[in-house]
Amino acid sequence: MHRLLICLGFLVCSAMVMAQSGSIPRSASISTTRDNGTAPVARKAGGFVTTASSAVVAMTDDQRATLRANFSAAVPRTAAPAATPGVDAGYSAFVNGREHPGLFMPYELFDTLLRGVSSNPKYRESARRLFAGGIADLGYDTSKFWNTIESVSKTYRTILETTQVHGRRSMMFATATGQRAFVPVTQETCAARFGALQDARKLFGGQAFDRFLYTVVAPHVTQSEAGNAPFRREQLLYMARGCK
Repeated sequence: MHRLLICLGFLVCSAMVMAQSGSIPRSASISTTRDNGTAPVARKAGGFVTTASSAVVAMTDDQRATLRANFSAAVPRTAAPAATPGVDAGYSAFVNGREHPGLFMPYELFDTLLRGVSSNPKYRESARRLFAGGIADLGYDTSKFWNTIESVSKTYRTILETTQVHGRRSMMFATATGQRAFVPVTQETCAARFGALQDARKLFGGQAFDRFLYTVVAPHVTQSEAGNAPFRREQLLYMARGCK
């Protein structure tokens, strides 16, 4: 079975990985972004907010998945012997949201945002402090913002918690070429996350909410990942489309 290992810094990006990890979020360090489509990081009371270019916010899931897969492939985790047919060389990557916000998929940033409605008080308060400045800067009423996020994500969070306690946490799917590939989420959980994200986009406005994810949430996220799945791009796209 193809394996996928994801380890996250600052705030965890994947709700599934979050629940498995008992660690408390670490404080974000201060850095300056490189010239890669984002403006220098500005210090705010609630965290650090970058102004991502409109191109980053407007990228499609297909574009993000392609860039992410290529980025991961550029730093191979292992080197499989050339004489061993069918052995995948694997991949690994460290993605810094301040430097490369466009490499994250929207659902990953949405999962990070949901720390702010976590049932764990430490996670919830930490996330709300971290994003407070960005929420205010973009003109949202803080209380209404979190109430809306909590409402649209309720079904997803309930399914996620139930799955983590009682059910399996992964599934296989068929790629466009008929190959079997692995994703670290169940179809029910994946579909519920997709629905919650779409509901949030409808209520806040699709472009406005994506701008929030990539200018307020992404700068606080770093992610280290490694695996030997040969269909990385297909994995990301499948999850981004609700595992349908």
